[in-house]
Formats: sequence, structure tokens, C-alpha cells
Amino acid sequence: MVDSMMMEHSDRHDPTRLASHADLLHNLGDVQGESFARAMLGWFHLHKPIPDVNVAERELLKAFDLGTLARDILSTSMSQLTLGKVALAAGDVDNASTRFQSLHSGLETAGYEPALIMTLNTLAWAELAKGKAAEAEDMARRAFDLAVRLGHQEGIAYGLERLGSFAALHEDWVRSARLLGAGRRRREVSDSFTFSVLEDYLPLVTFALGEANTLAEMESGMAMAPDEAIAYAHAFRMTGQV
Repeated sequence: MVDSMMMEHSDRHDPTRLASHADLLHNLGDVQGESFARAMLGWFHLHKPIPDVNVAERELLKAFDLGTLARDILSTSMSQLTLGKVALAAGDVDNASTRFQSLHSGLETAGYEPALIMTLNTLAWAELAKGKAAEAEDMARRAFDLAVRLGHQEGIAYGLERLGSFAALHEDWVRSARLLGAGRRRREVSDSFTFSVLEDYLPLVTFALGEANTLAEMESGMAMAPDEAIAYAHAFRMTGQV
């Protein structure tokens, strides 16, 4: 997915080097290359330990304009995705939804199914921020089902973690802990990046179950076979019926 790819690249660069690289590409007249570099730079600034939202937004807007000029779907998609996250972080949920939906529609038209896993998950974030838990869960499930169909390991791991967060919202603490464990295990197997935001509910689970029980249930989830973990995730609904 785009996020993990950008993390992989940003691990190898600091902001100063990324900015210098973008400026060099600008001087060379490489519009497409500069667009991609500035999209990465914006993503990096947003995901620093202390995010620099203003710089991120400035670079991402440049990247989007350049990507549009170069007709580069990759850099414009990266920019649109991250600008949506900037808006979401600022509490501008409507703007975030608009950007995520525009990105989703464009990628759906292009027929690039792996990227739709990402866009459905970001749309789920926006719906949840609006207080629409049922709609958010539906989008997260669609993303998870697509990941399962495509055998997209990172998408499966993300889906297990995200559905674990919905289980926590419904106070299904045991299922939440097990799904988090199953998601962590999938990430270990696929060697993909763990999104800490998906573990924000873990303190709630720990408070409800106690630390020892939480660890035991997470280990139970980690021990699940891949098909077992997927079936376990599918069994949960916000109604609590299994």
C-alpha cells in the first residue's frame, strides 16, 4: 500500500535530504519526479513524532499540483491521501471525506484494486470521526474482504487490527485482544509496518481485562492460523452477534 511504501523510502532519508532532492528535481525540470519527492516529503513531515502539519500541507499541495500537471496518478494519489489525513488531523472531517472519496473514485475507475484497500480504510477513518460507526465498520470490512480475496498480506493485517478496534468499541474485549494479536502476527510474517494508531484502543482492553489476561488473549490471536484468524474476524459484528 502507499503508506508502507512511503515509510520504506522515508526511513532512508531525513527531511533535509528529501527537500534537497525535491529541489534538485525541480531545477532539472523533472515535474513527475519532483511531484513524487514532495509527496514523500509531505508524508514524512506529517508522520514525524511531532508532526509539522503546515509544512506537510504546503509540500503536499505542491505535489498534487505537479502530479496533476504530469498526469502522474501515483504522486497525486499519495498527495490526496495525505492531504486527507492532514484535514482529518485538523478536525476538518468533511474535507478529509471529500479527498478520500475523490481518491477512491479515481482508483476505482482505474481498476487498481490493491489501492482500494487503502482508500476504503481511510474512508472508514473519516466515517468513524463523524460518529458513523456502522458505516465505518462496513467500509473497513469491505477493505478486509478485498485484501483477503487478493491475498494482500498487509491489508489483511490492517483489517485484523481495524476490526479489533471495532470490537473494542463494542466492548468485546477478548475478541479485540485476539484480533490485535492476530494482526501483529500477520505483520511479523509479512514484515510490514505496524500502524500505532490501530493500537490506540489497547489500553482500554488492558484496563478491562487486566494486563495478564490481555497478553494471554493476544498470544491466543497470534497463535491462530491465517484462515482461522480471518474467520474469527468475519464472525464479529457490531451487534455483538457471532
